[in-house]
Amino acid sequence: MGQKHSKRPKKPTSQPEVTEIIELNDNQSELDDDSEIVSDPRQTEQIVYPLALKQVMDSVELIEKSIDVMTSSQMDLYYATLKDDLHNYWRRAYDLADNGDAAIKSKKIEAIERVKTALKRLNGKVLMNGHAVHN
Repeated sequence: MGQKHSKRPKKPTSQPEVTEIIELNDNQSELDDDSEIVSDPRQTEQIVYPLALKQVMDSVELIEKSIDVMTSSQMDLYYATLKDDLHNYWRRAYDLADNGDAAIKSKKIEAIERVKTALKRLNGKVLMNGHAVHN
């Protein structure tokens, strides 16, 4: 009878390493005994936002830029699509869980306000040019 071969253990997936770059100045190589290094924890901690929230912010920024450069004929053509996209990004930002984190909650609010502002600019540009928009 044959021997049982055990499965090889799965290799753990490697996680990207984060390194910190520190600049060393020759002038500060000797510290006085009286000096104390004090750092503000708000400056050293970097808030990590959810990827979906970053994608919403980036997408809204692209739409804002495209609104600025569109001609009136392009605006007629893409108005409904841009409006739908902005509504969808508003919904995605609203649906993101902030898990009680005040920083993420404030970033969500910022994203929603940015979408509202972009919608106002889009509607204003269409109405200013006197275009009749039919949905």
